[in-house]
Amino acid sequence: MATYLEKGTKVLLSQRGHKGFFYPDPEVWETTAVRSQVIPQTWLGSDMSAVLISEDAIYGTGREDRLIPVWVEKSDLIKAQ
Repeated sequence: MATYLEKGTKVLLSQRGHKGFFYPDPEVWETTAVRSQVIPQTWLGSDMSAVLISEDAIYGTGREDRLIPVWVEKSDLIKAQ
């Protein structure tokens, strides 16, 4: 089942923390530039959901083939059937 984020969704970027794990960085928010498919991750450590999203979907000028970890509110995830 595919999972999406709508254009304009606020996402929290990640920071590398203890033992190289990714954690949400509460200081760095971005907004998605386009509606995009994401890959949900089963990471712990936050009330938010971790997903991988293409760099291009956030910055609009990034690489489409480069995935970056971001954190979103669970209610912002759209599951397509």
